[in-house]
Amino acid sequence: MSFDLTSKPNQVFYYQVGSVTTTIPWGRPSFEKITRFFQDESISHLLEKYNVYLTGGCLWDFNTWDIDLILIYDWNQLTDWNLIEQDINTLHDVALNKHHILVD
Repeated sequence: MSFDLTSKPNQVFYYQVGSVTTTIPWGRPSFEKITRFFQDESISHLLEKYNVYLTGGCLWDFNTWDIDLILIYDWNQLTDWNLIEQDINTLHDVALNKHHILVD
Protein backbone atom coordinates (compact mmCIF):
# COMPACT_ATOMS: atom_id res chain seq x y z
CA MET A 1 0.00 0.00 0.00
CA SER A 2 1.35 3.40 -0.93
CA PHE A 3 0.08 6.80 0.08
CA ASP A 4 0.90 10.46 -0.41
CA LEU A 5 1.18 11.50 3.24
CA THR A 6 4.88 12.10 3.48
CA SER A 7 6.81 14.63 5.52
CA LYS A 8 7.78 17.87 3.84
CA PRO A 9 10.79 20.10 4.65
CA ASN A 10 10.15 22.58 7.50
CA GLN A 11 6.96 20.73 8.44
CA VAL A 12 6.49 19.82 12.11
CA PHE A 13 6.67 16.07 12.56
CA TYR A 14 5.91 14.02 15.67
CA TYR A 15 5.40 10.29 16.13
CA GLN A 16 5.02 8.18 19.25
CA VAL A 17 4.93 4.42 19.76
CA GLY A 18 4.72 3.29 23.37
CA SER A 19 6.91 5.67 25.36
CA VAL A 20 9.24 6.34 22.40
CA THR A 21 8.88 9.61 20.50
CA THR A 22 10.59 11.10 17.49
CA THR A 23 10.50 14.33 15.54
CA ILE A 24 12.61 12.80 12.75
CA PRO A 25 10.62 11.46 9.79
CA TRP A 26 11.68 7.98 8.73
CA GLY A 27 12.38 6.99 5.16
CA ARG A 28 11.89 3.81 3.25
CA PRO A 29 14.05 0.94 4.42
CA SER A 30 16.94 -0.20 2.30
CA PHE A 31 19.24 -3.19 2.55
CA GLU A 32 21.95 -0.92 3.95
CA LYS A 33 19.66 0.67 6.59
CA ILE A 34 18.35 -2.70 7.73
CA THR A 35 21.87 -4.13 7.93
CA ARG A 36 23.12 -1.16 9.98
CA PHE A 37 20.12 -1.47 12.31
CA PHE A 38 20.72 -5.18 12.98
CA GLN A 39 24.46 -4.61 13.48
CA ASP A 40 23.94 -1.70 15.90
CA GLU A 41 25.72 -2.51 19.15
CA SER A 42 23.00 -0.83 21.20
CA ILE A 43 20.49 -3.53 20.22
CA SER A 44 22.63 -6.57 19.40
CA HIS A 45 22.45 -7.83 23.01
CA LEU A 46 18.65 -7.57 22.85
CA LEU A 47 18.41 -9.56 19.64
CA GLU A 48 20.25 -12.42 21.33
CA LYS A 49 17.37 -12.79 23.82
CA TYR A 50 14.75 -13.46 21.15
CA ASN A 51 14.23 -15.49 18.04
CA VAL A 52 13.94 -12.60 15.56
CA TYR A 53 12.29 -12.94 12.17
CA LEU A 54 12.36 -10.22 9.53
CA THR A 55 9.21 -10.40 7.45
CA GLY A 56 7.01 -8.23 5.26
CA GLY A 57 7.44 -6.21 2.11
CA CYS A 58 11.05 -5.21 2.66
CA LEU A 59 12.10 -8.78 1.84
CA TRP A 60 11.02 -8.59 -1.78
CA ASP A 61 10.20 -4.95 -2.52
CA PHE A 62 11.62 -1.84 -0.90
CA ASN A 63 8.46 0.05 -1.84
CA THR A 64 7.43 -0.10 1.81
CA TRP A 65 7.74 2.31 4.71
CA ASP A 66 8.59 -0.10 7.52
CA ILE A 67 10.30 -3.31 8.46
CA ASP A 68 8.22 -5.99 10.12
CA LEU A 69 9.82 -7.96 12.94
CA ILE A 70 8.52 -10.97 14.80
CA LEU A 71 10.11 -11.43 18.22
CA ILE A 72 9.65 -14.78 19.95
CA TYR A 73 10.63 -15.09 23.58
CA ASP A 74 10.74 -18.29 25.63
CA TRP A 75 8.74 -16.90 28.54
CA ASN A 76 7.75 -18.55 31.79
CA GLN A 77 5.89 -17.66 34.98
CA LEU A 78 8.84 -15.55 36.18
CA THR A 79 9.11 -13.43 33.04
CA ASP A 80 9.35 -9.72 33.82
CA TRP A 81 7.11 -8.19 31.16
CA ASN A 82 8.40 -4.72 32.03
CA LEU A 83 11.82 -5.81 30.75
CA ILE A 84 10.22 -7.11 27.54
CA GLU A 85 8.52 -3.74 27.08
CA GLN A 86 11.85 -1.96 27.70
CA ASP A 87 13.48 -4.10 25.01
CA ILE A 88 10.75 -3.25 22.51
CA ASN A 89 11.01 0.45 23.39
CA THR A 90 14.78 0.28 22.86
CA LEU A 91 14.30 -1.33 19.44
CA HIS A 92 11.83 1.40 18.47
CA ASP A 93 14.07 4.19 19.78
CA VAL A 94 17.18 2.97 17.95
CA ALA A 95 15.24 2.33 14.74
CA LEU A 96 13.44 5.68 14.71
CA ASN A 97 15.94 8.08 16.23
CA LYS A 98 19.23 6.60 15.07
CA HIS A 99 18.53 4.75 11.82
CA HIS A 100 15.39 6.63 10.72
CA ILE A 101 13.40 3.52 9.97
CA LEU A 102 10.05 2.34 11.30
CA VAL A 103 9.93 -1.07 12.99
CA ASP A 104 6.52 -2.65 13.11
